[in-house]
Amino acid sequence: MPTRFEKLKCLFKPEDSVAIVIVPDPDSIASSMAFKHLIRKWVKTVDILFTAHPARTDNIAMVKLLKLKYKLLCDFDISSCKKLVLLDGQPAHHPATRKLKFDVIIDHHPVTAKKMPKAPFLDIRPDYSANSVIITEYLSYSQTSISPVLATALYYGILTDTNYLRRLRNNKHLEALILLMPKTKMDIIREIESNEFTLDKANSFASAIKDPVVLENTAIICVDEKDQELITSIADFFMRVSGIFTAIVYTVIKNDRLVMTFRTMNKKLDVGVMASNLKKYGRGGGHQFAARAELNISKLPPEYKSLEKEQVVKFISDNLLCDKCKKHKKKL
Repeated sequence: MPTRFEKLKCLFKPEDSVAIVIVPDPDSIASSMAFKHLIRKWVKTVDILFTAHPARTDNIAMVKLLKLKYKLLCDFDISSCKKLVLLDGQPAHHPATRKLKFDVIIDHHPVTAKKMPKAPFLDIRPDYSANSVIITEYLSYSQTSISPVLATALYYGILTDTNYLRRLRNNKHLEALILLMPKTKMDIIREIESNEFTLDKANSFASAIKDPVVLENTAIICVDEKDQELITSIADFFMRVSGIFTAIVYTVIKNDRLVMTFRTMNKKLDVGVMASNLKKYGRGGGHQFAARAELNISKLPPEYKSLEKEQVVKFISDNLLCDKCKKHKKKL
């Protein structure tokens, strides 16, 4: 940490205008708030840029309750910034960030691109389950004060990305939570959590989980495009269903993209590898127990392009669940 911190601090100059880019979710939102707080005295200005407005109602509530001010990347003049920061992601992970040149990249996801991302400052730690833990370490080492609002954001970011501490990859997460807990406003966290669904989305959730396809111990669930923000919640829900050890939740976006989220409790599987094995059709990757893939339907073999539920299930079965594929899913 001493070497990392000093290198990071030396990168920024008092005259710098800095933009922090994130794909908004609780972990990235908390990371952006904390990183802005960390560097605010080192530079001239700091803006937080979202790739899009938050879609999930709980994320919208988090931004509102924590009074976070952000701008949209598509509306921002990147050329006006001297330094560009990417948190909780890598350039290849999102179309809006692929062509941008970042000065700082701090992330906890495994590298799934063909090459390691390039940046003057690079801190990628796949052995961490939440980016908020990494940023908390920077705050702690620098002895930067942590306000109740910031502690609440980071605490919630850690909770959500570890599925409420079910996916801890090392003890650093507990150390961060112990540091943050005394200042965390649990009433705000409860209010954010109470906004996970609208009544309409609760009905959509019920419809989606009503009729899963179950192959051995794997549940395959289709979600309507208009309800795509429910994918993660549905995947996590099936990890609490007796007899289900793996969940693959998918939706078809604009008839040209097949988006899948993976969850598993099976220690013999690595869904990050499963998702990564689909890169010839698009992009994918993640951790052993949680991953995501986004595939171009035009790249799929002809027999899977009808977009009917039966064909998508067949694609998943043939490419991810067959005996030949299982050999590649085990963690190396």
